[in-house]
Amino acid sequence: MFGKVLFPTDFSEWADRTLQRLHTIPGIQEIVLLHVVGPERMSLLVWQAGHLFESPYQFALRQLEAQQRVLQDRGLRARYRLEAGGDEATAVQICRIAREEKVDLIVMGARRKGTVTGLLLGSVSARVLRECGRNILLMQFRPASKSDEGPIPEPLFSRVLCPIDLSRPSLEMLKELRVDGNAIQLHLLHVIRGGNDESRAEREVEMDRLAREMQTEKMQILPLIREGNPVSAILEVAEEIDATLILMARQGGMDYLRNILLGRTSGDVASRALRPVLVMNPVFEWKVETRELLKEEFHLAEGIWYHYHQQKADPARDRIFAVFVEGEPVSLARFRRHDSAGEVDGVFTLEEFRGKGYARMAVKALVDACGEAPLYMHSTLELVDFYRTFGFEPISEAELPPTIRERLAFAGGDMKAMHVQPMRRIPKPVVESSHRAATA
Repeated sequence: MFGKVLFPTDFSEWADRTLQRLHTIPGIQEIVLLHVVGPERMSLLVWQAGHLFESPYQFALRQLEAQQRVLQDRGLRARYRLEAGGDEATAVQICRIAREEKVDLIVMGARRKGTVTGLLLGSVSARVLRECGRNILLMQFRPASKSDEGPIPEPLFSRVLCPIDLSRPSLEMLKELRVDGNAIQLHLLHVIRGGNDESRAEREVEMDRLAREMQTEKMQILPLIREGNPVSAILEVAEEIDATLILMARQGGMDYLRNILLGRTSGDVASRALRPVLVMNPVFEWKVETRELLKEEFHLAEGIWYHYHQQKADPARDRIFAVFVEGEPVSLARFRRHDSAGEVDGVFTLEEFRGKGYARMAVKALVDACGEAPLYMHSTLELVDFYRTFGFEPISEAELPPTIRERLAFAGGDMKAMHVQPMRRIPKPVVESSHRAATA
């Protein structure tokens, strides 16, 4: 599953315990050890046993070389990087180096201090988890756990608890799961916050189907359904089965659709679990569709326009074009018929989906469908250049058709005070080919 692994280490007991279990991660081809030394400590001398003076840099170099040998003795390819902290925080350095190295996984020993979503977790680990869009394994240990007893730790992928909400991120995460070597038990857990017996039965059918599809000789799939608070249920089941690992998607369904980097459930479980937690960041393309809304779907537009002057749609004279992400409308453009012209209005994208070109897709769909006749609009000043790319050009207020001009008549002709610019798009004439002209 994870060919290249980044292991940031501070040479603490937590880091050493994590080091001892790196070899149980499936599919490792290379491990990059990383230690970040603050610039203020680079040249300091510290007292070591045997009356040896050495700088923190020298000390770190010696520790990294020793850890490299440990990994190499276990048949793993390993190298190290020793970095000066500079002006960046340690967590920022870790995320930057993860990108440079193009690693598949970051492994961190998570000492329990600091906060993430108000709960206990090491401050550096918490920030890496929140901000670094990579697969992240937080090695948290429970001394009384059976998985830590004995001289040889139990493999991480022995009894895996995998909470899923049946959203696309969690289902895509399951596709990336690979078995390498030892057989594993995979407990698929779905938590229902509430609902009727019919909805529970539907979820049970879906979970059973997933279990049948994923079952292999080396992977035993055990579906579970619980009701209640997802975080509490996940932690309770982890205790019941003595999970060696909790495996979760970084985002739940609603987090994913709203571009939230770390879902609250995943963040809370990572903060509170006294077991290793692997937060996966499955990579896949969003399903994006642009189409015109049916009349009976106009309420979807009004739900989005609630954030934009609470506009209403008029089925008698409006056509609305929407961009859907994973089946949810996120961006709109409205064409409104007037007696002598067409108006472009109501162009709006939900805030969490901006910057992805969805407004451009909605406006293009409108222009393609309605652009055979002149189109008019009141553009905000900062979007004039955007609408120019669709063939709109600035005009005076007097050039607007009367019914469109009346909408902002209260401004008394002072368009700049309203921060708007009237614009018009004249359709380009159809140029016949020379062959068609000759035939005619």
